[in-house]
Amino acid sequence: MLRWTWILAAVLGVSACLDRPAVPVDPATTNLRVDQIRQARVDKMDLLFVIDNSASMADKQAMLEAAVPKLVQRLVTPRCVDSATGTVVAGSVPDCPAGTTAEFQPVRDIHVGVISSSLGAHGGQACGQPGHDDKGRLLSTVRAGLPNHEGLDFLRWNPGSDATDDAGPDTLIDEFGAQVVSAGEGGCGYEASLEAWYRFLVDPQPPDTVTKEGNFTSVLGCSGEGADCGSAGVCVGGFCADKVVLAQRQAFLRGDSLVGIVMLSDENDCSIRDDGSSWLVGAGAAIPRASSACSSNPDDPCCYSCGLVATPEGCPPKEQDSECMQTKGIHPKTDDHVNLRCWEQKRRFGVDMLYPTSRYVEGLTQPRIADRAGREIPNPLFATGGGSSRDPSLIYAAGIVGVPWQAIATDDSQQAGAPLEYKNARDIDWARITRQGRTPALDPHMIESLAPRPGLADSSVPLQDPAHGHDWNITAGFGAEGPGDLQFACIFPLAETRPCAGKIPCDCSSVGVNGKSPLCWDGAQYTDVQRYAKAYPGLRQLEVLRDFGDNAIVASICPKQALDAQDPSFGYNPAMNAIVDRLKEHFSGTCITRPVEVTTNPDGTTTTQCAVVEVTRRGDGQCACDDAANRREPNAKLVGPVLQELRTDRVCGPGSADQVACTRDEFCLCELGEATSKASCENDVAASGIGWCYVDPSQGVGRDEVIPSECNPRRQLRFVGPDTPAAQAVVFIACVGKPLDS
Repeated sequence: MLRWTWILAAVLGVSACLDRPAVPVDPATTNLRVDQIRQARVDKMDLLFVIDNSASMADKQAMLEAAVPKLVQRLVTPRCVDSATGTVVAGSVPDCPAGTTAEFQPVRDIHVGVISSSLGAHGGQACGQPGHDDKGRLLSTVRAGLPNHEGLDFLRWNPGSDATDDAGPDTLIDEFGAQVVSAGEGGCGYEASLEAWYRFLVDPQPPDTVTKEGNFTSVLGCSGEGADCGSAGVCVGGFCADKVVLAQRQAFLRGDSLVGIVMLSDENDCSIRDDGSSWLVGAGAAIPRASSACSSNPDDPCCYSCGLVATPEGCPPKEQDSECMQTKGIHPKTDDHVNLRCWEQKRRFGVDMLYPTSRYVEGLTQPRIADRAGREIPNPLFATGGGSSRDPSLIYAAGIVGVPWQAIATDDSQQAGAPLEYKNARDIDWARITRQGRTPALDPHMIESLAPRPGLADSSVPLQDPAHGHDWNITAGFGAEGPGDLQFACIFPLAETRPCAGKIPCDCSSVGVNGKSPLCWDGAQYTDVQRYAKAYPGLRQLEVLRDFGDNAIVASICPKQALDAQDPSFGYNPAMNAIVDRLKEHFSGTCITRPVEVTTNPDGTTTTQCAVVEVTRRGDGQCACDDAANRREPNAKLVGPVLQELRTDRVCGPGSADQVACTRDEFCLCELGEATSKASCENDVAASGIGWCYVDPSQGVGRDEVIPSECNPRRQLRFVGPDTPAAQAVVFIACVGKPLDS
C-alpha cells in the first residue's frame, strides 16, 4: 500500500507532470506527493515453514500435508481468469481456454525450507531427548530418510535447471509433504515457533548450544577467528554460532526474492530466552513464587521473583512479603505443573523468561538489529549483499494458529456450507483475538485460563459452543498432581478417533474423562476415545502478526471442514489460498489507498498528473534509461526528493542494512513512462504495451476486473510489459495534489 509524503512544489519549483502537458499549478499553494511504491514484480520466492512438532500435532501436520498441493499448484500453475471479467474459470496454466488468461505469471524459482518449533529447554533439564532440540536447522539435516534435492538441504522448484522440475511439480509436492509430516510430534513441549524462524533467518549468532552456567542461561562465548567452538560452531562477534544454520541461511535466502514465513502451531509460542534465569522453565525443581504485587499488576516495579537475593529498591522488604515468606516462597508441585511453565510467567513467577514479541516484529521490519553483544548490525533478512537491501514489502509472515476461524473469516464465510475465506490483516478485529499489553482479548475463547471463562459454555451442556465445544474442569481432571492444562480456543472433529486407554500423553486418558473435556464426548458420555483435536490461544504469534501489519496472514489451525476432503473449506486449503492471494499482488500490480487526481480531456481520455521514477542500484557504475523500454531521464528537480525518500525508507543512508550513500553515484534513476497502450492497460486483464497506468473505476478510469481482488478501495497503479518495473527496483510516484488549505 502507498504512504503519501507531502512535499511543497514551491520548494521543488517543478510541476508534477514534468515534461508532459499539465494543468496550470500555483506553486505557492499546491503540493507534490512523492512516495515509494512497494515492489510489484518478483520472480523468486523463499518460503520457510515452521512446524510445531510437540504432542497432539500429528493430525494437523497431516492436514497441512494434504494442503501442500493447493499451495504449490496455485504458485506454479496459476488459475485461469476470464479476460473480460477477471472471474476465475475452469483450468490452469498452461491450459487456459480461449478468452482467458492466467491470474498471475507462474512463479518459476521457489525455495521451500521446513524447520520445527523445538529448540530445547535452554539450559534446563527438560527436552533433552533426540528431536527436542532441532536447533533451527532444516529438517532434511535432522530427520533421517528425507530426500536431498540437488545436494541442497531445502527443496527447490526451478524448471529448466532440473529434469524433475521439467516433469512437473509433483516431485516438489511429494517431498514438501514428506518434510511436513517428518517433523513428528515427539519434540519439545516448549514450542518456540517465533524463535525458530528468527534463529534461521535473522539471528546474527544462532547458537549451536545453549547451556546453564552457574545460575544463568548462557550461549558459549569465543575470543575470535579460530576460537574453539566445536565441530558445529564458528566464532561470530564474540559468540559461538551454529555454522550449519549460517550455511543453510546463506544458500536458502536470495537477495532478490519474496520471503514468506508460515507457522503451524496449536499452542501459544514459548520462545525461551538464551540468557538470564530462563533455564528455570525447563528445570526439574520448582520455580520461586512471584511477589504479592504481581497478582494485581505484573508491571508493578515491586513485582519480582521471590528468588532474588535482595529486595528491589523502593519495595517493602522481601521477608515481609506475603508470597515471599520463607514458608511460602517456592511454588508447590501442585501449583507449578511443567506443562504451564510458559503461561503468565510475570504474574506467577515475577519474571518474564520469554523473548518479547517486539524482537520478532523488529526482525521482520528493521534493516538493522542488535546482536548478542548489543551492537547494531545489518539484519540478515534485509542485508542481501552487494549493498542492496530487501524491500520490506517483500517479507510476509503467516500464522495457522489457535484462533476460532469464525473470528477471522469474512462475513460471507460464516454461513454453513459457504466456502471459507479469511480476512486481510487490515480488516481483522485484533482487539477481539489478541492482548494489548496485559489487557486480554475481547473474545473469551482467546483468554488463557485454567478456570472456565465467563460467557462460554461449560460441560453441563456438552459441545454447545461451535468454536471450542465447552470449557471443562481442568482441576478435577488432573487431581492431586495439580492442574496442567488450559482451556481451548477451538476444537475440530478427528477423521479417525484415537483410543487413549493406556496411552500417555493422550487427551482422553483419565484426565480428559474426569475433567469432562470436550475432546472426549461421544454424544452420550465422556469416554477414553478422543474424537476431537484442540488448539490453545496463539496469543504471542498473533501479537507479532498484528504488529507486523498488512503483510501478515492469519488462519485458524481449527478448520471449518475437517472431514470432507472434497469441500473447498477442507483442512488448510483456505489458509493456502489466503497466502497466495496476499503474495500474488507482487505478480499483478500495486494497490493504492489515496486516490490520484484525474483530469478528463476533451477527447474523453484521461490524464493523471503523476510521474513514476524507477530506482535501481548502479552495480557496474553504469546508468542508462532505455527509451525503447519506455524509460527516460527524470526531471532533475525530482532527484533530490526521491533520494530523500530512499533515505527516509532506509533503503540507504543511516539505519539502512548496508548504509550505502543516498546518491546518484550509488543509484540509477529513470522515469517510467505511461503505458504505450494506455487503454489496454486500463481495461484488459491481459494487457499489452510497456509502462504504467492508473485504474480507478470510481473516477471512470478503467475496468474493475483488472484490479487484483486484494485491492480495497478498488484502485490500482498497474504495471505492464516485460521487466516493468525491473526486479529489485524501488519505485516512486510523484503526483500534483490539491491546495494545502482545501
